[in-house]
Amino acid sequence: MKHSDAPWGALKRATDQVQALKAQTDPQKQAESWQDLLIQLERVWNKSEAHFSKSPKWTGWKSNYERLRKVDPLLSYLRHARNADEHTAEEITERKPGSWTLNPAIGKSLHIKHMNINKGQIERLETDVPVKFTVIDGAAAPIDVTDRGVAYAVPTEHLGKSIPSPNFVAMAELAVDFYTGTLKAAEEFFVD
Repeated sequence: MKHSDAPWGALKRATDQVQALKAQTDPQKQAESWQDLLIQLERVWNKSEAHFSKSPKWTGWKSNYERLRKVDPLLSYLRHARNADEHTAEEITERKPGSWTLNPAIGKSLHIKHMNINKGQIERLETDVPVKFTVIDGAAAPIDVTDRGVAYAVPTEHLGKSIPSPNFVAMAELAVDFYTGTLKAAEEFFVD
């Protein structure tokens, strides 16, 4: 069997979305990159299936990977999040608004004598001590999804290992690594 660029092209587009997720600070664009990533990951599998199924050995070979896609918390979640996004009107991400904090730069207490805020901007601020102003950017995050009446929680593990911070980037990197390994293994087995 010959090599096919089709699954690798989808994997490249998925990898591009991982980079977009890392670079994005806008919650809406983060959510869009996540949705695009989910589509490309499923395309990797579909294109692999379309190509390698030409071999009579494909059905037996793919069974372990197919099982993992169903039972592994991360892989299963990604498939079902994509399905929920494509086939329902439900949200698959949440957007957390940005905020800001004022804290004393010295000591533990802060007395605000006067503060004017206009359209989200501090116009005047009088305090008894210097202040430390912190801006917390808004963000998007994955949420539990429902696909065909079954709920799928945001995963906390993949292939028996904990996902310390189940956020877009961490989950995307693990998924891309899995599908990269799957494609490499398929090519080693099937390609002449």
